[in-house]
Order: sequence, then C-alpha cells, then structure tokens
Amino acid sequence: MVRLPNPQRVDQWRSRFRRFEIADTTVAQFCRQEHCSVVSFYQWRRKLETDRHEAAGGTIVAVELKPTQATEPSHAMIQIELPGGAIVRLDADSKQHVLQNSILAIVQATTVGRAS
Repeated sequence: MVRLPNPQRVDQWRSRFRRFEIADTTVAQFCRQEHCSVVSFYQWRRKLETDRHEAAGGTIVAVELKPTQATEPSHAMIQIELPGGAIVRLDADSKQHVLQNSILAIVQATTVGRAS
C-alpha cells in the first residue's frame, strides 16, 4: 500500500523550496538555517518533482506565476521556464482561452514520450 505524504508537510516543503530559490546559499547552508537534513531536502525535492511530472500527464498542472520585468514598462508578460532551460514568454494581455491553449500545448509538448 502506498503511503501518501501529510499535506501539511508537502506545503511546508514547497514553501521551503520557494525560499531556497531566492536564497543565495548552498543546499547545506540553507538546510542548517532551516533545521532540516540535506538528505531530506533532496528526497523531498525528488518527491515533489515526481508528483509535478505525474500531474503534467493529467488535466491539472500546478503552476506558479511570478512577476517578470517586461521590455516595455506597461507591457505584462507571462514567462514559463521549462526543464532543460527553455523559456516561453506569452503576452499576459492575451485572451484567457489563448493563454490556456498555449500553456496546455506547452505542457503536452514537454510530456510527450515520458513514462508515467
């Protein structure tokens, strides 16, 4: 039987990884500051990445929208950073169905051929 992780722990680690993304530190230093083990850090990162990839094969994909600097001050953009370093930028002023279809196409293109 598969044991599902505690949702509060999942949220705690997701929050921790968001803090790590903006921290200017090594994993070991960050883990000391957070009072967690380096082993746990890597296990949870692998677990959450696996969950995210499995979700990408379904109809619901969790995304985090971050503000980015646009080339023009009044022009809002949505930036999607894909595994492997590719970056997709979409006009945030586009109609909702255009954004949804674009994001869906990106997700499908990046998950084609991956084992579930």
